[in-house]
Amino acid sequence: MILFVSSGMSYMIVALCALLAVVTATAMHAQAPSSYGTEFLVAIAPNDNQSAPTQALHILIASPFDTEVTVYDYDRAAIKKRSVKANVPVVLRDDNGGTSWGSEVWEPEFGMPKAIRITSEKPVAVWVLNSKVVSSDGYLARPLSAWGREYRVMSYYDFNEARPWAGGFFIVAHEQTSVQIKLQGSDAGVRTSGGKKIGDVINVLLQEGEVYMVVGDGTTRGSFDLSGTHITADRPIGVIGFHQRTTVPNLLLDGNGRNHLVEMLPPVSEYGTSFTTVEFARTRSNGIGRGDVFRIVSSEDATRWSCSFYDKTTGNLLGKQGGILPRAGDVADISQTQLPTALVQGMAFWEMDKPSMLMQYSCSSSFDGDINLDPMMIAIEPDDSWSNSAVAMVARAEQFTNHRVSMMFRTNVNDSRYAENLASIRSNGAGLFVKHLRDNVHLAEITIAAGQPAPEWQGQFTVTANDNVTMSGAVYGNSFVDAYGWSMAGGIPAPSTNVGGDAVAHADLANVWLRADKSILCIELQESITITNIRICTLLGKTICYSLAPGTQRAEIPVDCPTVVPLFVAIEQGSRSQHQTILSGY
Repeated sequence: MILFVSSGMSYMIVALCALLAVVTATAMHAQAPSSYGTEFLVAIAPNDNQSAPTQALHILIASPFDTEVTVYDYDRAAIKKRSVKANVPVVLRDDNGGTSWGSEVWEPEFGMPKAIRITSEKPVAVWVLNSKVVSSDGYLARPLSAWGREYRVMSYYDFNEARPWAGGFFIVAHEQTSVQIKLQGSDAGVRTSGGKKIGDVINVLLQEGEVYMVVGDGTTRGSFDLSGTHITADRPIGVIGFHQRTTVPNLLLDGNGRNHLVEMLPPVSEYGTSFTTVEFARTRSNGIGRGDVFRIVSSEDATRWSCSFYDKTTGNLLGKQGGILPRAGDVADISQTQLPTALVQGMAFWEMDKPSMLMQYSCSSSFDGDINLDPMMIAIEPDDSWSNSAVAMVARAEQFTNHRVSMMFRTNVNDSRYAENLASIRSNGAGLFVKHLRDNVHLAEITIAAGQPAPEWQGQFTVTANDNVTMSGAVYGNSFVDAYGWSMAGGIPAPSTNVGGDAVAHADLANVWLRADKSILCIELQESITITNIRICTLLGKTICYSLAPGTQRAEIPVDCPTVVPLFVAIEQGSRSQHQTILSGY
């Protein structure tokens, strides 16, 4: 149910074997997953239509370390290796074979091997850009360590206008996974492109690297929406919400400004109850339309929400909104409208009494007259998930002539070290001016005009601060009636170490490495971890189970693999999992 709020098959490398080690454990403390990891599976959402002229299909990879990445394209059964230098991003591009438009997912309700797997020796962050002529968007990829088993979908209404454009979602599997999809949303009289309707339950078994898409049929406008759909799985999965192309709001009578929307969604385990947002910078040329569209999806019944928003310059209160979401999966839409009006704007503080997801959407050019910014969607990070370091990555597609990095910082204004805390905020090693907005929240915005970025930093801002400062932010860019946007990658990892000369990948739960003779997989738990079992699954179909006595901190497991072998290692703690790749023999 949508509540309107008015503005008043398998991955296999020939001659290699791959190993997946799963460790189930419990730990003393939990923390927000980092955007960095050593294993990612990404996929390409359908943008506009299959015959639309293409511009750029890019995968951007960045790391604070010198490392090597291995990229496997399931659609082409192709593998590539790339070296990544510390703080110098690598861009996989369609114009030189680094990516392929064949990976774009157009097949509804059928498991297709169209994922792209990225593994690395040391942690990296990954962004994905899909740009066709006047229709673009991108997303920050979530590493496998940030995947979950339960999701709620966030997308947008079908948009039957110049074409039958539709919204939907798809699921990405990194191993054989049973998935159940309970379709929720609005307009039960409409069916998906695969013939399903709201209320239907879909059970599907996905294999590694497969992508399963559910999308509307595009025959309605502003009524059919799959947002709120409930997805559960027996193994961690990735979920991506998208819209082929739409205006925002998509009931605008003058609908200039249509764009692709895409975002990799957080699992329910990472939902929050407090959020802080700042509006996208726009010109407001028509003097009527102001602010952005926001949507909330609840994870529990009877979720109350409220929002207070303030002028970015004066700090004066501009308005308040609120409501209740009766059922889990209900969506508050703030706001669907036919005419330009005042929406949530400036800096906004959001509160929910139960864990929820908040999505921010940029409006169409005809909403406020700004021809240089179009729709995009970005999932907002809960306040308690902010970190004290993050990387802002600028898209490298030539059509985007302007970019903006918008960063919020939180530090106590009454702290005796307040000035020291502000001075600790650095961007690429240089001081960064931040403006105090309200309470403990500060803002910094960097505009990058045409002709930039400069070669020495390659479009990457590395922002750091001391432990008394937390941050969150987004990057967005535009050209004429086109735009993209994505989140900054938070939680830059500390350098890793080696043990006994063997390759080792460190995690919060355990150290995992392959011994130098490549015959033994070693798992050494941190002191606070209690292990319950170990399950070893080879992607050739072999499964081995181990049980360890309570208090056992180390396991040495014989592995039967060739000399050259990538080991995909997943360590799980409740609903949270961490993944590493042990690359040996290269």
